[in-house]
Amino acid sequence: LFRSVATAPHPQGAWTVVSSSYDPGEIGFKDNNLFVDGDGTAYVVFTAGNQSDMAIMRLGSDYTTDVAGTLVYTNQGAGREAPALFKRGSTYFLLTSASTPFNANPQMKYQTATSPLGAWSSLSASFYTQDPTGTVYNAQSTQVLKVPGCYDAYLYIADRWNPVQVTSPAGSTWWDFSTSTTLYLPLTFPTSTTVQAPTLTDASATFDLSYWRRELPNCETAMTSLSWPTTCGLRYQRCSGVDGGMVIR
Repeated sequence: LFRSVATAPHPQGAWTVVSSSYDPGEIGFKDNNLFVDGDGTAYVVFTAGNQSDMAIMRLGSDYTTDVAGTLVYTNQGAGREAPALFKRGSTYFLLTSASTPFNANPQMKYQTATSPLGAWSSLSASFYTQDPTGTVYNAQSTQVLKVPGCYDAYLYIADRWNPVQVTSPAGSTWWDFSTSTTLYLPLTFPTSTTVQAPTLTDASATFDLSYWRRELPNCETAMTSLSWPTTCGLRYQRCSGVDGGMVIR
């Protein structure tokens, strides 16, 4: 399974396809994510074609080609997908989901390393402090955002797939994901090498985001309510039901 690589001078294009058969390490290329380190070095993390192994490779300076000899596996035989790689302090975190395509599962876990190319720790227990739905809120990891303008503020971003089977035109069958949404959760770090996604179990509860306001003055002084405040430039709203997450509008 292959993916294309394209470049553009602006996010809105115009885009130019550089490769239509991108396959780093020639092991198959499925769920993937990009990560740029503080020194500008880029990496691609991806599920291998066998849908069983998770791998990372360093990219070249143009970010469109991989560097031969840099392929490493974060885990093999574990059946992981939906990678999200980020760095906090001197620790690299890799969040992944169990491999169940767009079906929900309760197996969001993470690994840590002191370098993107490892060695990587074994898979953790679930990083959710609570999981009322038993399926990590019907969401799979897609990215972790370091919130601009705030110290130690990280948002976990996950896809909440809502596939609808379509059987038109006649004779065809495909999946429509247009009604899928995105889940956002603030991350906390009990230690330098552990991460958690605190969640709400009561509709009247709120996240304590007071730790987001440290050091930088443009962070709001009161951030304990999720009723449409503007915090560090982000507008957010609690999800309905028992989701315990946020939807950013």
